[in-house]
Amino acid sequence: MPKKASGTVICALISELRSCAEETIAVAEAADRLAKRGKAEKALRVLMDVEGPTREVQNLFRTALKVRQTLLPDPR
Repeated sequence: MPKKASGTVICALISELRSCAEETIAVAEAADRLAKRGKAEKALRVLMDVEGPTREVQNLFRTALKVRQTLLPDPR
């Protein structure tokens, strides 16, 4: 893969991973605020909304590992 194209792919991958991670953090923070206000059951329901973005972060990280294996030499 040409260096410029690989840089574009890596930047897009990192940007998307960060976006999903930020979404996960925002939901967790909202759940935390609810729990601290004594609304534990609602907090737990809100917290369940992190499943999708968390799964997406995991998938993007796995993709990043595959990109690394393809683009970077084996360090051994």
